[in-house]
Amino acid sequence: GTFGLFYTAAQISPTTATVFGLQQNAAQRSNLALVNAGPDPITLHVQLQGPNGETLTSPADQTLQGWGWTQLNQPLLGQAASGRAQITRVSGSSPFSAYGVLNDAVTSDGSFVPAIVPGDASGADRLVPIVLSAAGYQSELTFTNFTSQPMALTLTYTGSPQLSAAGSGTVPLTLQSGEQLIQADAMAFLRNLGLPIPTGGNVGGALLVKAPSGTQADSLAAGARTFANAAGGGTFGLFYPGLTFGETAAALAYVNGLRQNDTQRSNLAVVNRGDAGDSVTLRVTYYGAEGTALPNPDTATLAPGEWKQFNQPLTSRGAAAGFAKVERLSGSSRWAAYGVLNDQHNSDGSYIPMSR
Repeated sequence: GTFGLFYTAAQISPTTATVFGLQQNAAQRSNLALVNAGPDPITLHVQLQGPNGETLTSPADQTLQGWGWTQLNQPLLGQAASGRAQITRVSGSSPFSAYGVLNDAVTSDGSFVPAIVPGDASGADRLVPIVLSAAGYQSELTFTNFTSQPMALTLTYTGSPQLSAAGSGTVPLTLQSGEQLIQADAMAFLRNLGLPIPTGGNVGGALLVKAPSGTQADSLAAGARTFANAAGGGTFGLFYPGLTFGETAAALAYVNGLRQNDTQRSNLAVVNRGDAGDSVTLRVTYYGAEGTALPNPDTATLAPGEWKQFNQPLTSRGAAAGFAKVERLSGSSRWAAYGVLNDQHNSDGSYIPMSR
């Protein structure tokens, strides 16, 4: 089989971008890539920071020609076990983008970490669609406070009835000034904070990370990497960022790039953000590679915070490739949808975010 990562067209910025969740330790290594998204040359400055917000030695400024790309390999090596990078355009007029890649230290399996760019006015709260310990998979959680002050968060975990609804609840978490917190076992971490999540068996659900009212979106980051252990050591997995209110959907979204063949299989998942405190009913219509609607749409009614996954939906509909249209039929809360591509041989996953 194969192990790799999927990535969509990137968000661009004319000023700054931040990539969080970089790691350089016995389990993971990270690279940082920079992209000129315009025809004119630009120069970018990369400021690296460690897990407590401390300033690290940064690479030389990078000049990129029109549409140029470059990668900084293992920029944290010899400096920190984890950290982030703030990228600033110091000259030129073209916009740019950036992203990180987490690579497993044993298998080299990669996970794509998108940049956070300015302009999201919807606030800092983040919805992590799923954290779990189920069927040989477990989730790692990452939180980053980009401010110079402690940040008091509340974490609301909603267990999924598809796995185990037990253990739902809300607990506090304070991130110190500039702190990046990475917890390799998300479910054990949440138990230790006081949630009554059962041990043993399959457990999992959505996690809503709430910041103090008025906190700007670029002040906080959250995300999860869900992975399985590889037979020869190391892991195969995928990373997905927590979504702001503005990054969730209100009425309609699409999940593209689904596949079902000898090399890849796909799942599709939906989650109710629950911001209006009500249930939502979603209809998922699948389309084949030629754009023809497939029979038997899926429908799910989700309580606030509820997550549900449709496993290999193309199989029963006889399609080898396609996409899904997700529509809200009832309710007022916002929601999210995403796809997962899994290698048929080693189950390595790739995260496909929705398009709106």
